[in-house]
Amino acid sequence: MLESVNLQAMPAQALMQQGAELLRPLVRLMLANGVTYPQLAHVLKDVFIDEARRELLTQGRKDTDSALTLLTGVHRKEIKQRGQALQPSLPDLSLASQVFTRWLTDPQYRDLSGAPLALQRTGDAPSFDTLARSISKDLHPRTILDELLRLGLVQQQDELLTLNGSAFVPQSGFAERLSMLVANVADHLGAGAHNLMQPTAPMLEQAVFADHLHPASVELLLQRARDLWQQDFQSMVDEATRLCASDEPRGGRQRVRYGVYFFTQPMNDSADAGWAPAATEGKESA
Repeated sequence: MLESVNLQAMPAQALMQQGAELLRPLVRLMLANGVTYPQLAHVLKDVFIDEARRELLTQGRKDTDSALTLLTGVHRKEIKQRGQALQPSLPDLSLASQVFTRWLTDPQYRDLSGAPLALQRTGDAPSFDTLARSISKDLHPRTILDELLRLGLVQQQDELLTLNGSAFVPQSGFAERLSMLVANVADHLGAGAHNLMQPTAPMLEQAVFADHLHPASVELLLQRARDLWQQDFQSMVDEATRLCASDEPRGGRQRVRYGVYFFTQPMNDSADAGWAPAATEGKESA
């Protein structure tokens, strides 16, 4: 006699029940910008096919149309029509952001108080030309400067350049800000997914949760979070810069992203409104 299967305990069922919550912020963003369900469904189908193909290749299996259909539920005819090319992975940090970060953190481009120097556009180090060429010799420094000016991160007065911010957050341009959001959120979700699939080797993925707060207390916590991030940002950039300079010439092929976020909303709009603790510290998904 066949025994019934408890679907509630199956990972696929749990993902279907709870995974929708992961999509809600994305759907809100899409609705606010005129994206419809059919458009999202079309893109999602491509993502399923691409990720299924990656999974098969990782396992050393052939990415046949039949195998892809079995994994994704997408009809073989559609898979054949959509072709065999893998979608490109998320882009690495842009050259403009690399130049901005080095200007912000490299001691060569900071004064005795640690503040970023004002730089002449051309000339001997420290100048913007030498800074840009230390990151890339493929693009002309003027091209990189134009991008920083477009993003509102640099101000120019004659030949003197000054930074216009303390972190690489484009002040204008929806596409640029969206690109950064996608990269950050995708890697955050990637860390959590890794921990669910490989719990014996967890990555760092933690959070602190607190509720029953007044707005003034939220503001205090927000400022505290910003202060902590500023300390971590400087420390991580310094160490990453040192290791990149050492590893890249020796063929290093791994990438790393370290980030932090802060979010607040009224409890009656939150999926966690029923939580009783005043504050709880998240654990690694191990």
